Amino acid sequence: MSAQPAVRHSDHAPADIVPLPTSERRWFLWAVWLSCVVFLGTSAIADPDLWGHTLYGLRAIELGVLVERDDPFSYTASGARWINHEWLTESIYGLLWTRAGNVGLTLWRNLQVCALFAIAAVAAKRARAGVAALTLLWILTAEALGNYFIFVRPQIATFVFFALFLLILRHWWDNPRSRSVWALAPLMAVWVNLHGGFLAGCGMVGLYCGAAVVRQFLAKRGDARIALCVLGLVAGATLVNPYGLELHRMLWEHLGTEQLVREWQPLWAIRQSPVYYAPFVLILVSLAGWRNWKAIDALVIGVTMWQACFHVRHIALLSVAILILLPGPITLGLRRVFPQLHQRWSAPERARLRGGLVAAAVMLPLVLQGQTVLRFWREGVAPWEIAVEGKSEIPGMPLRAVSVMRESGLSGNLLTDYGWGQFMLWHLYPETRVAFDGRYRTVYPANLEAEFLEFQTATVDADPRTPIVDSYPTDLAILPTSSKSAAYLSARDDWQSLYRDDQAELLARTAYLKRIGWEPPAQPTAVASGRIPQWSVFPGVTANGTPIAKRAAKPVNDATLTNRLAEK
Repeated sequence: MSAQPAVRHSDHAPADIVPLPTSERRWFLWAVWLSCVVFLGTSAIADPDLWGHTLYGLRAIELGVLVERDDPFSYTASGARWINHEWLTESIYGLLWTRAGNVGLTLWRNLQVCALFAIAAVAAKRARAGVAALTLLWILTAEALGNYFIFVRPQIATFVFFALFLLILRHWWDNPRSRSVWALAPLMAVWVNLHGGFLAGCGMVGLYCGAAVVRQFLAKRGDARIALCVLGLVAGATLVNPYGLELHRMLWEHLGTEQLVREWQPLWAIRQSPVYYAPFVLILVSLAGWRNWKAIDALVIGVTMWQACFHVRHIALLSVAILILLPGPITLGLRRVFPQLHQRWSAPERARLRGGLVAAAVMLPLVLQGQTVLRFWREGVAPWEIAVEGKSEIPGMPLRAVSVMRESGLSGNLLTDYGWGQFMLWHLYPETRVAFDGRYRTVYPANLEAEFLEFQTATVDADPRTPIVDSYPTDLAILPTSSKSAAYLSARDDWQSLYRDDQAELLARTAYLKRIGWEPPAQPTAVASGRIPQWSVFPGVTANGTPIAKRAAKPVNDATLTNRLAEK
């Protein structure tokens, strides 16, 4: 029996992998890679904050500034200090929207999808991971990330930069003389302006550099001076932002207090989705290949897993960490759990079996995504457009209620649901300002947040005076029809219900209606649910107040921002 040829490995790769023929392996991996990219890149839904992100970018371009430092949008905190930790992403959104509309925003999201999986491919190559392991790893990770990448949102940049930082740090850990670690500081100078998730990158740099100092002290390996220098440069790079330390203070306060947003809830406290458990399944598989683990990998995975359990938002970061750090352990784990299957898989005469299994794995995400694409297309939303949901509370938008408000000529100070605030700003500002919106603690003080939350939980028999309604000049409200807050306002003698459908209810203060000389109907106007579109195209409502079924975005050349948004 002839000996197998020697295979070159990185120092954290399985030592006994017998590779498939190069051409076969290459085709298999390309097929899986493209399947994952297509799965994550062919449908997009408007995140509740997308209207705000794009609007703020458009305003910055229009005003010729990097950031607006004072709040222009609310009537409860007008002029308050605004720390916008996503300003660069929003400027990119504004530029892309102006030039290419939905297509531009979708392409930007898809470029980041490709970048993430390109980084994953580099990590897999370094680990000499097997085809079966990468098929399982990439497809399950794509499924887990689907709940996050379906939305066009700034935090996608954090997923890409987190992956890149882990790739660089892990290579530097194995090769202390690697110069790539010096790229972390300039990369951080970009990341800090794209999204507040740069703190995760700082945490990883601190963890690796701290471990490097300990390693040199205990094992006399590595260079602690380089580690400390890199850590200092990365920390300094976080100050390259329009706010300096003020940004760090805001984020510290933001993360240090209880978060009531769904993504910041513990995994066990929300409605369960099977894909949330995909990264935990991958970790279990990798534990079977425990000999291929290193202490630094266990430390990083342990920290991110702890964060993912307590904050659903961080399941995406855990998935990314597994994508970069565990291709080798998962490869070895599969071989140990299924030794006979692996032996048959690797045999030359099993080429058809391998091809069939990889084809089945590739087709699974494509079939699932194809159903979503066809459903959207039947509603008039093409794959390159961004869909707006109009019939569910989360993340559906009150398309018809906003249309009615615009057609009726109503404007003023508007109280609305937390997730609808930035949708209202896009369609109703500057004539209408909001009480509270998704910018959350970047603008609004803690006492105002408490007052808003008190109103959202108000019941019909609650105190007749509620601060967010009665301590501020609130004129109008658009609230979810089924909410306690809508029932509370409807029951008050000084408020009048003007319109109601399955999604939202429009209400107005009686004194406000008398002030503007507007006569409300005897009964709230109701509309059959069939007239409310299930899906429309971002931004959702045209200038004349009707929901958009299908529209091609065009470049805008108007002189004012108001005309820009009206034309859209």
